[in-house]
Amino acid sequence: MKHISFDFWNTLVVFNPDFSKARPQAMSEITGQPVENCLVTYKKVKRYLDVIAEVTGVAFTSIEVFNLFMRELGVAPSSQMAHALYTRIGELALAMPPLVLPETIDGLRRLTDSGLTISITSNTNYISGRFLRDIIRDWGVDFHHMLFSDEEGCSKPSMDMFDKIIDQTGYKPSDIVHIGDHPVCDGEGAQRAGMHRIVIENEKALPHVLDGLIVTV
Repeated sequence: MKHISFDFWNTLVVFNPDFSKARPQAMSEITGQPVENCLVTYKKVKRYLDVIAEVTGVAFTSIEVFNLFMRELGVAPSSQMAHALYTRIGELALAMPPLVLPETIDGLRRLTDSGLTISITSNTNYISGRFLRDIIRDWGVDFHHMLFSDEEGCSKPSMDMFDKIIDQTGYKPSDIVHIGDHPVCDGEGAQRAGMHRIVIENEKALPHVLDGLIVTV
């Protein structure tokens, strides 16, 4: 084991409840549609995107996601509104960042101190990797690289996404461990790529897994 790749959502972090409350309100203010309609549409589009990613490995840019959101909401898509949603939701995420356990931060730092390299490989949709990078940098953890589907043009579990980890690290697949919460996108995707896989239930299970990995180094 030389490198560990981590999923982001529900593996390293969970949504900030304050962000989850503010998001549909912000969508309502920009689109002029009721908050409840925005919330229902957000969830519908999110489910659709998750299925598309799992079945096809196709990824959308965040702007494309917001255009889809507007169409499903019954609002005529416009570049101006899409960019307003993109910016507002990203800024909300920066102001109310995802929650990460202190034990997780400590474990990640101990991994890199032991000589391992680590990275993030995440499917993204409404919040672009552009904003997530700024959030992650505040952790003070040395990630070798970060791959986000809205920027890479592919998503887990596609081989294209996992091949990017191999290309970025230069390691053989057998030298890489991928950790995530999704049995298909993280587990099966990593296995097909020839990597070791660890599938966890949620972010609360991660610190214990990190402790075990540090012991084996």
